[in-house]
Amino acid sequence: MLPQIYQYRVAHWQKKTVLLVFYISFKNWQKTQCAYLHIHMHFIYSLIDIFELKSKLPRQ
Repeated sequence: MLPQIYQYRVAHWQKKTVLLVFYISFKNWQKTQCAYLHIHMHFIYSLIDIFELKSKLPRQ
């Protein structure tokens, strides 16, 4: 379980860096492709948020 928490912490502080890299890499995409990218990013962020909630829950 510990490595999972470390992976979450790394992902947490890399959120803005990853978003910036994606913006620079894909800012010339067509609108439909940008919409797909945004949906994909929201999906990844929701997974990260789920890991955050799990790490805050008390151990049973």
